Amino acid sequence: MNPLLAYIDTRPLIFVAGWLLILLLWLGARKIRGYRGPMLLSAVAIHLGYGGLFILLATGWGSFVDQKEVRTMPIQWQIREEGPTAAGRTGMAGIAEENTSDPEVILQFVSHPNHRLNMFSKDLASHLQALEQDTISVTFEITRDYGRMRGFSTLDIAGLKQWDA
Repeated sequence: MNPLLAYIDTRPLIFVAGWLLILLLWLGARKIRGYRGPMLLSAVAIHLGYGGLFILLATGWGSFVDQKEVRTMPIQWQIREEGPTAAGRTGMAGIAEENTSDPEVILQFVSHPNHRLNMFSKDLASHLQALEQDTISVTFEITRDYGRMRGFSTLDIAGLKQWDA
């Protein structure tokens, strides 16, 4: 299954499919029962009911998907310049990566000491060593669905916006 399907907004498709289904059920029920009453009044009632349901679901469901928040957090950093085997640096297939000369930068959250980010970058390591500060500010863009974190991006590390990793 394609992982991009997880990020496609299906609400418009559900709305159109639901409207067509209700329209077919309404026409089928009129034909089966042989009802010959005022067609316009019942059609308007069905469309208003379905439109109200759609508005309720769109405001209660859609507004909580793909919420983005930018947060700056204090982070403590350290650099570990061990080899890839000692640092545990392996690729997806379990093979050590080719660029083993980059130092490992460990970013540890001050507010959550057990949470860390590990990055391998010469640019980032030299930038942090030039700062001579133990605690820096890191800016993240956090994406949430229904209040739960789906992912994050690192936007800025102590003023550095781009680095080779």
